[in-house]
Order: sequence, then C-alpha cells, then structure tokens
Amino acid sequence: MAEDQTALPVRYHLEIYERSFANDPCLYHEALSPFMAFHVGDSIDPHTILTGTPDLQPGHWWRIKDVVHRLWEIEGSHIGHQIGLCVVPVPRPD
Repeated sequence: MAEDQTALPVRYHLEIYERSFANDPCLYHEALSPFMAFHVGDSIDPHTILTGTPDLQPGHWWRIKDVVHRLWEIEGSHIGHQIGLCVVPVPRPD
C-alpha cells in the first residue's frame, strides 16, 4: 500500500444457504468484525447464532456441506468479505 493511502474498513457478511448455493440465502447477518472459522462437517444450531426462524423439523440442526468466500472492494468506501455456508438438516447431536 502506498504511503498516501489509508486502509479501507472491512464489512463482514454471513449467508446461509439450504442444500445449494443456487438458492437464495435463508439467513443473513452482517458484522463489523470477522466471524469465526467455519468448516465442512461443523454442526450449527440455527436457533442460537442468527436472527430469523429457520424452517427445520424439531430436533434438527444444520451440518455445513460447503463453504465459499467472496471478496470485493467498493473503491474509496470499504472491502467486503462474505462467507457463504451451504447447509443440510441433520438430527441434533445428543
């Protein structure tokens, strides 16, 4: 970075897609600080991390099937970092 440039702020986005990235996200969250790392195979209790009401059978959570990162810059404004999680319903681990 040249001396006369200042670092742009970063905006973080988390989008959750059920079964396929071809669908619209079922849940979305935006933050000013990074999200934790997500990995294929991780389980998510969707009732605790995001606002909204996921359409899941009682006793089910989500398992992460795939993770995608998207990065972009809005010149002079900010950098965006979007994490997309593709999830499938699974019985809640006991």
